[in-house]
This record gives sequence, structure tokens and C-alpha cells, in this order.
Amino acid sequence: MDLEFHQQEYRRSLVYTSLARDLWLELESHFGESNGPLLYEINREISVLTQGDMSVVVYFTKLKKLWDKLACLNPFPTCFCGASRALA
Repeated sequence: MDLEFHQQEYRRSLVYTSLARDLWLELESHFGESNGPLLYEINREISVLTQGDMSVVVYFTKLKKLWDKLACLNPFPTCFCGASRALA
């Protein structure tokens, strides 16, 4: 099968999305970049970080920066069940 055939088939599958958001999510899942290697690296850095001869402030600052990077790459999941509205 050639590339042109695959492109046509993929375009046809996008016609069946009813909402722009669904289309965007489909495209993102197909073409989006994976943060897996970067998430692994940051988690590894966190797990091997030791205070050593650093002050508590310097150690905590380095740890906090890694936590912030991790939070940006691994956001909280979206709630679709409505429980989050009940908590607000």
C-alpha cells in the first residue's frame, strides 16, 4: 500500500467527527509528540537527586524545578463525570 492510499483513508475517517474538539483530539492523538522520554528523564532526575553538600534551600529549589517541569508535561486528567463540579 502506498502513502497516498493511507492519506486518503485517514482523511475519510476524519469526516465522521461531529465536533471540532473531537477532530482536534483525533489529530492530536495521531500526530502529537510523545513526552514519554522526557517524562522518564525528569522522573529519573527526581529519583536520583540527593542533597549531598547542598543547602536545604538549593536542594529544595532544584527539586521544585523538576516537579514543576513534570507538572507541565503531565497535567491532571480531565474529569468528564461531573464530580469536579460537585467539589467546586
